[in-house]
Formats: sequence, structure tokens, C-alpha cells
Amino acid sequence: RASGKQSDTLLTAGMAAELDLMLKYLARAVPRTIVAADTRPPLIILTDASLEGEDNVSGLGAVCIDRADGAKLFFAELLALDQLRKLQRETSKVINGLEVLAVKAAIFAWKDRLLHRRCFVFVDNDAARSCLIKSSSSALSIRLAMHDIILLQASHPFYVWWSRVPSSSNLSDRPSRMEILPMLNLGYARVRVQVVV
Repeated sequence: RASGKQSDTLLTAGMAAELDLMLKYLARAVPRTIVAADTRPPLIILTDASLEGEDNVSGLGAVCIDRADGAKLFFAELLALDQLRKLQRETSKVINGLEVLAVKAAIFAWKDRLLHRRCFVFVDNDAARSCLIKSSSSALSIRLAMHDIILLQASHPFYVWWSRVPSSSNLSDRPSRMEILPMLNLGYARVRVQVVV
């Protein structure tokens, strides 16, 4: 408040929500374990989202490459139309929200692989990457997705670096468009995830 635009002393709804998130984080947080002798390579996760069919069809996809055990995994899911409409009512930057939801789904799908690991999460949308770095957004659904990721990190710590990948190099583009066979032909195993806005 000292350097912000608001000079009053009242607690706003936004401030109350952030304080509530902090309390939840502290209640769930476990001590961080740094394993100096951990020689496992970082986990690689690439995520993407698509919005097609006159903005009526949205796909979320992600790829996980774990060089520690050779696992090559992916998911490809369609977002329910009612959930897409909810996001469309909240923000004009729908693809940004979809990209963050793909990241959330990936983090939750592979949380056991992430535990106490270094991880690179690649996105091909700069606005989504910015939301991930600052852990916030003006759109409620995106902000709540970020809160879910933060709270998972409290109870299931991992060390993430949010990275940019050009769209033309994003391996998760095909799963986000429900192109499953090419991924299977490349030796990736499909996992199913539930996506909730």
C-alpha cells in the first residue's frame, strides 16, 4: 500500500483473498528438501492449448519427458463447453487462460514425478508465461488455477523454471489439437487427466 495506488486502510476483497491463500499455503507447506546428490536430470514438460471451431472447441495438451527413467508421456483433453464459456465470460484473452489450465493439468498429472525435482515447464504463450512467473492474473479462473499450483507446491515441493518455446517447436501442439496417433507413433504413452476451470 505504501507504494501502491490505494491509500485507504480498508482491507479489500483482493487483499483478503491473497491473505487466505497465504494461510492455506502455510498450513500445507512441508519443509523443502534439497538433495545435493540428486543426479536426476530435470523433468521436461511442454504444454499447449488450442481454440478452434469458431471459439467453441478447446483442447489442452502436454508432454512429459523424464530422462531419469525414460518415460515419455502425454495427455490430450477437450475442455467442456460450459467451462470454456465460463473462461470466455471472464477474460478476452481466453487462449492465455487455456494455456495456464494446460500447465495446471500437467503439474497435477505428474506431481509424483515432480516431487523434490528440478523441472522446466515450456509454454508458447508469453502472457501465460508471465502469469506463471508472477503467480497471478486479473481473470478469476486463471488466478484460481495459479493458486492451485501454488498450494500443490506447498505440499508437494518442486523447483520449476517457466520457459518459453516457439510454437513451431512445441511438441505438445499436436496433443492440444487432439492429434493422438502421431504421439503414439513417436513412442509416447497417453495418460488421461481431468481439467476443471
